[in-house]
Amino acid sequence: MGNDLFSAWDWAIVVAYIIGTTLVGHHLKGRQHNTRDFFLGGRSLPWYAVSASTIATTISAVTFIGVPALVFASGGNFVYLQLAIGGVIARILVARFLIPLYYEKEFYSPYEYMEDRLGPVIGRVTAGMFFLGGILGQGVRVYATALVLELITGWGLTESIVLIAIFAVLWTWMGGIAAVIWTDFIQFFILVAGGIAALVFICTALPDQWEYRYRLRLQASIQGLSY
Repeated sequence: MGNDLFSAWDWAIVVAYIIGTTLVGHHLKGRQHNTRDFFLGGRSLPWYAVSASTIATTISAVTFIGVPALVFASGGNFVYLQLAIGGVIARILVARFLIPLYYEKEFYSPYEYMEDRLGPVIGRVTAGMFFLGGILGQGVRVYATALVLELITGWGLTESIVLIAIFAVLWTWMGGIAAVIWTDFIQFFILVAGGIAALVFICTALPDQWEYRYRLRLQASIQGLSY
């Protein structure tokens, strides 16, 4: 059952996006000859693709949809920004201290590094904790994305979740980490373009309300600093 929010042009964009990202995975298929190629991409991936993939992966549907709503809502604030700042600092530390170690001994994951330094028990415990946290976290993200897909397409929630899972598994299986990174690279630019388009729409469609709420936020910030 369709939804009036989704026009033929919208469907055309979605189909073109799915076909394009799938072709990326198909193009990379066959380059993974072993586990090393699957997890490390042959260590031949450019830095800009990995960086864009990291950003696109970090900013999930929950962040893209939920955070602006929390900030703009009545009583909202910019507290969430501290997580973004912390994320930037964490990435600098990881790049400075951990990545060189991973390259030196060719570890596939941080948990393999933990196992090498502290023993197999610690390695399994940390991997298990990440696995549990990943299931819970990714489950929420997939669910949130499926809710949006259900709203704009009129599909059922179960069908939306199954579709998301199928393409996620398909892209990974076809090209390993290389396919994931290059599809995320495409999504990064779509994400940035969508954010800019949304910001322009808000500023042009709701100029008075935007200005009014901005003044309220500014006054509240000044009052908070005065205390």
